[in-house]
Amino acid sequence: MRSNTIALALSKGGSGKTTTAVNLGHGLALRGKRVCLLDADTQAHLAIALGVAVRPGHTLAEVLTGEQKLARCVVQARDNLWLVPSEKTSLARAKLAMAQDELGAGAFWLQERVKEITGCTTSSSWTRPQGGTC
Repeated sequence: MRSNTIALALSKGGSGKTTTAVNLGHGLALRGKRVCLLDADTQAHLAIALGVAVRPGHTLAEVLTGEQKLARCVVQARDNLWLVPSEKTSLARAKLAMAQDELGAGAFWLQERVKEITGCTTSSSWTRPQGGTC
């Protein structure tokens, strides 16, 4: 199964990153594409925009710090659309740890953690490739 990664990143606030992510993700999902949004913004507005309840301890921050597997933090928001939400305080803590490189892997952290999503997830409608393990 071939997958694509689209990153929306800009340090300036108010530039439409969240709005673009929600609309692009939902539009692709409506076309039958399986989409997983990862919210790396400390404002945590993707969950709000999609109406998803954030479970404490099951956010992108815990994935980045190694406290949770990515698959345990994926929440289905719509048909074909999943979200790994953020949370203000814990994500700020994880970003600080990354900046100080306390966790070791630096810039490749998120890339390595995202690879987990192709191998397994808790959502029964997200199928695991053959040989994928959790």
